Amino acid sequence: MMATAAAAAPLPNCPVPQGAAPMTLDGTAPAALREALHNRFGKFAGPREAFNPTDVVQPGVENRRLAFLWQNGPRWVAAMEVGGRGYSIAVTVFELDAVGRAALFVATATATPNTLCRTATRLIRHVPQ
Repeated sequence: MMATAAAAAPLPNCPVPQGAAPMTLDGTAPAALREALHNRFGKFAGPREAFNPTDVVQPGVENRRLAFLWQNGPRWVAAMEVGGRGYSIAVTVFELDAVGRAALFVATATATPNTLCRTATRLIRHVPQ
């Protein structure tokens, strides 16, 4: 019998802001972005998959989980749950170059379940000059 990871705090169902689109790693996200996410966070679970949200670690279960991924032009925002002694949510921004071959890290902000939607919306809407 396989053990299951402890449950994390439920996340709100954040509405995708106007002008942005929800994306997935297994179909719509470019390879450069997938690589950038793995370079920044290492291995992580997909949305709704089990993960280790606390410092009580279950072997074979990742301690990070992608909550959602949004795109607005060249800007991509990933909300990543991070488990450990202090559970948090990293809302990270990447921008793809003009040909989509490189994803540059732009910024990250820490959110809680109560601030996740507001934080992600603010970051996806910012369009650099």
